[in-house]
Amino acid sequence: MRKKEARPQDFGDLLQGLDLDSGLAADSGADILPSPCIGICRIKPATGFCEGCFRTIDEIASWRAVDKPARRAIWFAIRQRYADH
Repeated sequence: MRKKEARPQDFGDLLQGLDLDSGLAADSGADILPSPCIGICRIKPATGFCEGCFRTIDEIASWRAVDKPARRAIWFAIRQRYADH
């Protein structure tokens, strides 16, 4: 159960706190790329992207199985989609 209700601006906060060049979450210091999911899970038919995290259904489904370079590539694509929205 979420401790707080998901809000669209949560994604902007998550994206801002991520250092994609090093693959680190800026505030964690851990060598991770966190899931982009913010709990708003609806695919927009017009774009094919999730309203909350800007991933495609294939990116969402494969997230747990892909390696770090693939996750970084997904994050770069997400960053561009977010900027374009």
